Amino acid sequence: DLGALGPAVFSTSGDHYPSARQVPQLRDVVGHGTLGLVMPKNRFTRRYQELDFDPNKARDVDWVSGAMIWLRRSALDQVGGFDDDYFMYVEDVDLCWRLGRAGWRVAYEPSGSVIHLGAVSTQRHPYRMIVAHHRSLWRFAVKRWTGVKKILLIPAAIYLSFRALTLIGFKALSLRRMSRPLKK
Repeated sequence: DLGALGPAVFSTSGDHYPSARQVPQLRDVVGHGTLGLVMPKNRFTRRYQELDFDPNKARDVDWVSGAMIWLRRSALDQVGGFDDDYFMYVEDVDLCWRLGRAGWRVAYEPSGSVIHLGAVSTQRHPYRMIVAHHRSLWRFAVKRWTGVKKILLIPAAIYLSFRALTLIGFKALSLRRMSRPLKK
């Protein structure tokens, strides 16, 4: 039975946003996180963001973007709805992951589409949002990973902290450059 359905999502400039994905494997998370900033088309990022899938083809996926998601009420009730522990980010991934574990299908249907303004809620506090995003990634990893992978959570926490600080540094540098007056 279908528990969640997501449409094609586009940016205001018309670019397709990868809004329907599989839950990434640990190697893809690490590869994307370490190489994604300097090599945005690396194989890990391509898999992590599913850049090679046909956005015009309907398919079953692990999760669809919360920017626009249709949910079957009985499925939502069965898994307890959205997890209140997520402030922002990854709550859609977590919900769809739990739906899948409960036996519900999650699907992508490109015949429906929406335009997502993106980052409207986060522009006023970009640094806090970077921290919130990494905190949500951490929360999801703790819920999802078991066994040997659980041991990797300590280096993952160190890595996520370093990555968040790096992103904050890049953001601060770009804001500083943008605030400089133009030279005559």
